[in-house]
Amino acid sequence: MSKVFVVDIDKCNGCHNCQVACKDEHCNQAWPPYAEAQPLTGQFWMKVKEKERGQVPVVRLSYIPWMCNHCEDAACMKAAPDAVHRREDGLVIIDPEKAKGKREIADACPVGAVYYNEELYLPQKCTGCAHLLDNGWDVPRCVDACPTEALRYVEESEVDLNEATTLSELDGAGPRVYYLNYPKRFVAGLVFDPEVEEVVVGAEVKLTGSDGKTLETTTDDFGDFKFDQVEADVYRIDLSADGYADKTVQTDVREIDRFVGDIELEFSGDRSAYPSAAETARAQRAAAELKWTEMRASMKTVAPATANFAVVCPSCGKKVNTNAEAGSIRCQFCKADLTELVKEKAAELAAKKAAAQA
Repeated sequence: MSKVFVVDIDKCNGCHNCQVACKDEHCNQAWPPYAEAQPLTGQFWMKVKEKERGQVPVVRLSYIPWMCNHCEDAACMKAAPDAVHRREDGLVIIDPEKAKGKREIADACPVGAVYYNEELYLPQKCTGCAHLLDNGWDVPRCVDACPTEALRYVEESEVDLNEATTLSELDGAGPRVYYLNYPKRFVAGLVFDPEVEEVVVGAEVKLTGSDGKTLETTTDDFGDFKFDQVEADVYRIDLSADGYADKTVQTDVREIDRFVGDIELEFSGDRSAYPSAAETARAQRAAAELKWTEMRASMKTVAPATANFAVVCPSCGKKVNTNAEAGSIRCQFCKADLTELVKEKAAELAAKKAAAQA
């Protein structure tokens, strides 16, 4: 059955292990008939792109693993059907012998995942580590090296791809790399009262797109609000808070994410009836401190259920840490049975403790 790559952006921490593992597997090492060696520089069959989003002070950095998508209807295969083939498992392979001199293979890729080696006169790209898969490996090196499971290589039928997306540049090509939580847009801002120079806590914020759909949130204890993973669109932001005049602003996130800045609300009520943000924060901190004091007062010190101790293994002479309730106990070094020795040691310690308390 055909397999697919699944990339969860929220799990990628930018460690670049996948990129390094790919270089380690393919640089200065040819794997005929799958591929010639990847050059040390200039080519990244797997790379981690860094996408900066927003504006100071609200910025976000997303890491996006980027590779050949092994498309079902791949442009590289169309460019040279005699030199590029698709395997039963779904991997698209450029034949290193038949593809010599065919620069059109590299030029055809819409996402630049196929490189042209000027020294070898050869288009090259990710092979999905087909040489490893054909020799007992379950996953390519990049997937094997991922510590957070942000990269997976699985049977398509085994995963739910309803929430996944593919690269828009490959629409219609049938890409086999699916992204979860791919960065969309965010809209963020801060609401404040310029008269008293304080933020407005708990203000209601509504975000309405061109389709009329509305999202809602409230400002936090710092007067901030944020709508994450929204579609690229022009939005209307409606703000309201008790004692303040309503306000509406517009923002355009079709091209970039937006921090709309500090939004001023004009107070129109009786200030004596509304506590300031600072007063609200102080009250919240006082309540939290009181709750923590009550919790500490109710806490009881509980003695440990078991006492840890060490015994010397009579077989290898090494010290072994254990406790009386460990069950069947063996030396971690020579595997000798220490169960009876531990019981004797525990009984000796118990007798000493009883004598001391008498």
